Amino acid sequence: MDSGDQRAMSINIQGRLLARNAVLNLSGQVLPMIVAIVSMPFVVRGLGVERFGILSLAWAVLGYFSIFDMGLSRTTTKFVAEAMSRGKQERVPTIVWTAVIIQAVLGVLGGLVIVSVTPLLVERILNVPQNLIGEASLSFYLLALSVPAILIPSVFRGVLEATQRFDLVNTLRVLFSTANFLIPLVGLLLGWYLPGIVALLVVFRGLTLIAHFWVCLRIFPCLKVLPRSYKGELRNILGFGGWVTASNATSPLFNYLDRFLIGSLLTMNALAYYTTPWEIIVRLQILPTSLALAVFPVFSAIGAISQKKDLEHFYRRLLKYLLLLMVPAGMILALFAEKILHWWLGIDFAEKSTVVFQILAIGIPISSLAVAPSLLLQGLGRPDVRAKLLLLELPFYTVLAWFLIRKIGLPGAALARIFWIITDTLLLFGASWKICGMDIRALAGDGLLQGIAALLILSALMFTTSFLNEFLLIQVGIVFILITLFTFAIWHHALDTAEKKVIISVFSDLSGRLERRRSL
Repeated sequence: MDSGDQRAMSINIQGRLLARNAVLNLSGQVLPMIVAIVSMPFVVRGLGVERFGILSLAWAVLGYFSIFDMGLSRTTTKFVAEAMSRGKQERVPTIVWTAVIIQAVLGVLGGLVIVSVTPLLVERILNVPQNLIGEASLSFYLLALSVPAILIPSVFRGVLEATQRFDLVNTLRVLFSTANFLIPLVGLLLGWYLPGIVALLVVFRGLTLIAHFWVCLRIFPCLKVLPRSYKGELRNILGFGGWVTASNATSPLFNYLDRFLIGSLLTMNALAYYTTPWEIIVRLQILPTSLALAVFPVFSAIGAISQKKDLEHFYRRLLKYLLLLMVPAGMILALFAEKILHWWLGIDFAEKSTVVFQILAIGIPISSLAVAPSLLLQGLGRPDVRAKLLLLELPFYTVLAWFLIRKIGLPGAALARIFWIITDTLLLFGASWKICGMDIRALAGDGLLQGIAALLILSALMFTTSFLNEFLLIQVGIVFILITLFTFAIWHHALDTAEKKVIISVFSDLSGRLERRRSL
């Protein structure tokens, strides 16, 4: 077998592994999404719109600190994967415990930050009703206790991802992400107010930490050694992770800054009307996130051995999959935004949130494309590029969001986000191509251009169905036919034989597992 055949075989094996891991990641996020969709109307009605607005800020804090992890989840994945591929497993304990110690220190500092800013945040910045100031303050003080338990599990999750144990990663994700949305319902059934619900969330964060450590210990018994930090690993981790941290710390600001501006410039009611469609939209990110988690270790490994052709191959395919998945999903949500909100939360939300929903839905396919160049840069050891771009963009986005929210309210917040998403994605593509020496002609191949052509046709045809809003069943039927024809065209013109075999094998695998479970 010559080197070309070996390379093709290696790519096909990697493709099967990526497909399997991506499906696992997707399935691990679908159940929490379903639970969130079903439970949220009950939580809104049980807490009331204003208390739900405060709970959404609590979720925002939990989400922010779960990402603000010194970049150590991604850093741990990179260095553990590299150590294992080079036969240096003895480095794993030093990498992991160095990262854990850093996370613990950051967690304590993060908790102190929340404690110090809570009075200013609750009493002056946010328009919290006077009768809810006590509940809001106590809720944020409780959240401060959970920050270390939020950060440390990301290190253990990075270890599991580096070893391609996405089955374990997603089992844990399903359990604890689902609990994140069920806990408010449990609290309401017990008759608890907001602080009691937040206290339950904090307890479950502690259980998340214990579970992740126990699972990692089963795979790497060598982690039983006493935790200590090593200067060499500390230098490597901080060198790579520092820039990932800057990116991870800045990126969530774009996700949550608009919420705080709405809460301060408008009302807590308005915040609820904005947060609700955003929570639906953000769930769609499970698709690019599932692909990203699976692809990053591969980008890191390929980049380390300078296999440029393989790198371009996986890059093209990642772009193609992101486009084919996210563009139709965004169009469907934009088309049926009003009907979805009306059915889900009632006419009040449909009237006040539909325009916001439609604007945000348009931005989802664009923002998902940014995953590809961002992963490429991090895999090649250049996380600084993403961080520098975000730091450059943040002041412009802040001013734009503040201005548009003051002028046109909630739609202004959504428009500011769309403008930032487009700008950020274009800058990322330009920077990645320049730094990686990738020509735009490298995008031709692997069915990417055929996929783009099919999407343009689909977009034009689906837009015409917007004139049938008064005839919902007819509109749904036409959209279903268009998606079916689109899928048929993609299968025959945008996917090669290897990709078709991978898709068939993955779904055969899943159906076989379901059959075995039924027989049990």
